[in-house]
Amino acid sequence: MASIYYVHQKSSYKHERKLGYLWSPQRAKNGRMNRGFANMTLIKTGDFILHHVDGRILSISKVAVDCYEHNRPSDYPDGNWSDVGYMIDVDYYDLDEP
Repeated sequence: MASIYYVHQKSSYKHERKLGYLWSPQRAKNGRMNRGFANMTLIKTGDFILHHVDGRILSISKVAVDCYEHNRPSDYPDGNWSDVGYMIDVDYYDLDEP
């Protein structure tokens, strides 16, 4: 059975939406674990993700491939996290009315 996940995205949404994926670091730059980051490993092929940005759900995506380890993409915005992370390939479907 498919699961549904709710993801809060900020500045990364436009970039990830354009390229069809979600990326998360495994740890913050200070080395601390973050439960949200670790939850990426629970996401499997066929699951659904609701994409929340600035108070609105803009898209729903369907997961194309189970979560896998992946370094931060070279064109990904810099942030306060490590370069080692998790990647999920998704198919985005934009809502007509967010």
